[in-house]
Amino acid sequence: MKKTVAILLVLALVCTGLFAQGGKEAADDTVKIGALIRNLNEQFVKDYADNLRKIAEENGVELNLQDAQGDVARQLDQLNTLIT
Repeated sequence: MKKTVAILLVLALVCTGLFAQGGKEAADDTVKIGALIRNLNEQFVKDYADNLRKIAEENGVELNLQDAQGDVARQLDQLNTLIT
């Protein structure tokens, strides 16, 4: 699961244009990160998401947090949306 989260975060970074610019800075300097969460109804996952929000806010990062509500198909759709 940790590998999956790490891969998704790297994909999110690539999709936001941080690496796709070929070394050029993006037009705005705001870092954008997408995070896919399996189910915010689970307390551990909710606490994890809350900490992600807090850290993102403290560091001026725009966080796009997606809750799949336990639905794998929905999470795949969310991933495809983040990629595009």
